[in-house]
Amino acid sequence: MSDTPPAIGRRAILAAFGAVALAHGLAACASSEEEGALDALSEELRLHPELARFLHLSALLTGFDRLEPSFAQLYLHSLQSDAQRAADLERLYQQAGYRDWHAPASLEELESRGIFRDGAFRILTDRIITNWYTGLYEAESGMRVATYVRALGWRLDGINAPTTRGGPPGFWSRPPVVREIP
Repeated sequence: MSDTPPAIGRRAILAAFGAVALAHGLAACASSEEEGALDALSEELRLHPELARFLHLSALLTGFDRLEPSFAQLYLHSLQSDAQRAADLERLYQQAGYRDWHAPASLEELESRGIFRDGAFRILTDRIITNWYTGLYEAESGMRVATYVRALGWRLDGINAPTTRGGPPGFWSRPPVVREIP
């Protein structure tokens, strides 16, 4: 009989990593008690204030308060990879009140701060809205897909994104089933 403890199996390690990843993902996506308030964001987003600001701004612009942080990171990086857009984003944050933690609580408040009267800001906000609704963003190599199924455009119609595969023979003769995307 050996005094050494049994080795941890591959399945146990994978299950543990899976649980940690799930907990991490849920923490990043958790909704706050005070929707739209920067000080009520999850701890994960508090560690990344730049991403938190971008998510808050995106929620105001799109009208959806539960946005995926991983997509936000892609869209934000895309904007920041262009020097002019990055500078415009910083100016927008300043004018909107994000720099002094007086973030707007609504689209109307954002508008009252003059954001949509500035041509550069309108172009920037249009780009942000387009990213979220189409699931596409600009990269050095051209347009890239962040998401197809979870693009906000599909939520407008209350339908699921069409798939590239059909179903059993005659599937098209039945009306589509609409499911809520979490």
